[in-house]
Amino acid sequence: MNNIAISNLMEETKNLTKPKVWKYYINRNLKDYSKMFTEVIATVQQQKNTPPLNINVNDAIKPWLKNKINDHNVKDFQHLEDWFKAWLQEDNFCVLIDHLTNYSEDLFNMLTSRVINQLGSELNLSIGADAYAIYGNYGYTPFGIHKDTEPIFLIHCGPSNKDIWYWENPPNEDYTGRTDILYSNSEWKESATHVVLEPGDMVFIPRHAYHLLYTPDFSITLGTALFPDDPRALINTGLSNMQQVQEIDYHDVSISWSNQDLLIGEEFDERINNSFGFSTSNIGSSILNGLIDHNLKLQSNGGFIGAPSTTLLNRSTSINSSCYKLKKNTKIQYKEQDGELVLFLRGRTFKVNYNERILGTVDYINNARKFSLKDISGILEDEKAAYKLLELFHAYRSIELACNCQQHTLND
Repeated sequence: MNNIAISNLMEETKNLTKPKVWKYYINRNLKDYSKMFTEVIATVQQQKNTPPLNINVNDAIKPWLKNKINDHNVKDFQHLEDWFKAWLQEDNFCVLIDHLTNYSEDLFNMLTSRVINQLGSELNLSIGADAYAIYGNYGYTPFGIHKDTEPIFLIHCGPSNKDIWYWENPPNEDYTGRTDILYSNSEWKESATHVVLEPGDMVFIPRHAYHLLYTPDFSITLGTALFPDDPRALINTGLSNMQQVQEIDYHDVSISWSNQDLLIGEEFDERINNSFGFSTSNIGSSILNGLIDHNLKLQSNGGFIGAPSTTLLNRSTSINSSCYKLKKNTKIQYKEQDGELVLFLRGRTFKVNYNERILGTVDYINNARKFSLKDISGILEDEKAAYKLLELFHAYRSIELACNCQQHTLND
């Protein structure tokens, strides 16, 4: 069965306000799912710092178990569920891994094509999207009937089926946030819509809509959360993306009743200027610039926050004899800043000397069906610079191999 063609998920969900279920939305073999999610774990195991994990074992949150995630190599296990049991030393578990597109290009490709791009141009992704996976055999969701602060798309990946209940109107508060009562009676089901999700099905849950999942046997569910752009989120995002932020010695910063006078007047403005590079009167424009940078990062990474893990970076390629194309569902972005050119590559930023020819090269790459070193050398009029630029773009996955036709080489 082929993937279902959806014209616009915004229309299907009434602008992200109504729950919706699509049967067989993603057509993949169960072995493909297992391989993709095993590769995610393998990549996570290669990280110097373990990414954020939500670990629930036997209805108890155990964050310290993340320190044991490398005790067993996932590649040594035929079945992913067996690896989880070996890692967690328990049979019943629910593990959530965030920022999933950082660890899998296959999942990035699938979610940008089948979710983000299907939302249409009406969607405002000022804050961005995040992907996560829920692995487990945990029965009811450990925190019971609940609501999320952001709208979510859930793609069920199996291998077993999963039950979901959702409420278009809030349920009785006595049933929310707990699991004990779910087993003792079934009255909570009366006002809910119940759907059995099979591998490949997708469901949309609006923000603040109550829902509950039930997983009788081991399965994996892939989620995409769309972060709302409320004022507080916009300010926090702008602050966290200000490029001019310098190193701050927090040991020298203290706020108490005895030194509250430091919070007013010229001394406070001087401290802000020394630490962040702008005066308090310019803080609004600095936040706005941070938001602009964040948006350029998102556009360079298909709408997802984060960036591909360094363990996924391309290390070598035959640049002299290969043709390339722009990474699907992304765009190389740039801006001029203080006489330099800032390039945005898959959620990362790089600074190079400002050069009009580099701007022309980026515009060409963003619109060309495919290109080669010869093409880029012709634009830059510098073979060495063209080689380094393609090497940078390819290493950080902004471009990908199109072919090895060798029809566009320097020897032509």
